[in-house]
Amino acid sequence: MKTGKIGLFVLLILLIAACALPAIPAKPTAAPPTATKPPTSTPAPTATFTATPPEANLKYNWDYWGVLIPGLYHLYGKLPSLDDLVDVTLKNTGKTPLRVKAEAEVETYTDWAVATVSLAPGEEKVVSLHPVLQPEAIERLSSLREANLHLRLSLVAPKQEVLSDFTDTITIQARRDFPWGLYKEIDGMSIHENNMLLAAWVTPNDSAVEEWIRDAANYTSNGSMPSGYDYDVRERLEALWQALDEDYEVTYVSTAVDMGNPNEEGLDFQRIRFPREVLSQKSANCIETTLLWASAAEALRLHPYIILVPGHAYVAIDSVPDGSRAYFIETTLIGSGDFDDAVDAGGKEWDEDGGKVENHAENYEYDMVDVEEAREKGILPMPWH
Repeated sequence: MKTGKIGLFVLLILLIAACALPAIPAKPTAAPPTATKPPTSTPAPTATFTATPPEANLKYNWDYWGVLIPGLYHLYGKLPSLDDLVDVTLKNTGKTPLRVKAEAEVETYTDWAVATVSLAPGEEKVVSLHPVLQPEAIERLSSLREANLHLRLSLVAPKQEVLSDFTDTITIQARRDFPWGLYKEIDGMSIHENNMLLAAWVTPNDSAVEEWIRDAANYTSNGSMPSGYDYDVRERLEALWQALDEDYEVTYVSTAVDMGNPNEEGLDFQRIRFPREVLSQKSANCIETTLLWASAAEALRLHPYIILVPGHAYVAIDSVPDGSRAYFIETTLIGSGDFDDAVDAGGKEWDEDGGKVENHAENYEYDMVDVEEAREKGILPMPWH
């Protein structure tokens, strides 16, 4: 049974036959460390089972998350370190072929996930279930809450019979909650891999981010914001800064947030607003402004990096396509300084932090998330935001 998930093992007897340096010589390559999983206890499930006579045997084991993290849920079952919400292992221990249906839902929050499999005598299969979150339910997830995970296992052939039908209480985090300490609960996940999940909060296709880029075109010399490295990178970044400052009037708000000390107990959830919320609410802390800028850079087909240091974050964006030079931007100066100030401050920070980031100092409290690398590993933007 996997760490951080709940397991239920049953042998069933069936009645059947079954926060900018203008230029730097090189950029650190983030190295992998150790991994994390959900932040709550995983209580043992209560189950009701229906089965009897000993003509045939089905052996099964339920394995499921005790916590659903909405911001990462689209990645469950898509990454090596993140299993589907529910896995059930089935084994036909009898002498007759079986056809079995497994079902799962989180009541009031998801649709039913259904899978039907055939099992030859002696055959074993793992069935993964990923109930889809209902869009209207996501909007209700402004705070942590409990929900009922409903699991059902039925025999389809050679006869129809419900074998297992039970519910268990799981925790659903708020839709903005990011788990800095997930690596503590997931076997084999590194701290760096945990940090890379921030890329799910980088949303380049968000219509609000696209509108910000369109507005920034008013501050360029030719009135456009083309994508890629064939055009002046600095001019476009400076235009984004001006639009953010003058049109959107976004300001930095210092909030007491826990960036997730890897040395402490717990999963260290932090509520991080999405880029569109930063633009509409006109304020953000360091990690939120960093993710906002990473979103715009990726939308422009530039190469962004999220720089993490103890208690702070800022962004780096390659200034040339080979990645040999970059702008480091202290995004928290929005509302109090211009783009030159932000680049100057970011460059000084990188002078101090760069070596520590490269060496993942202080148990990866110094780290860098390469958004392009995260995408290659399958960490995609959340489909809703």
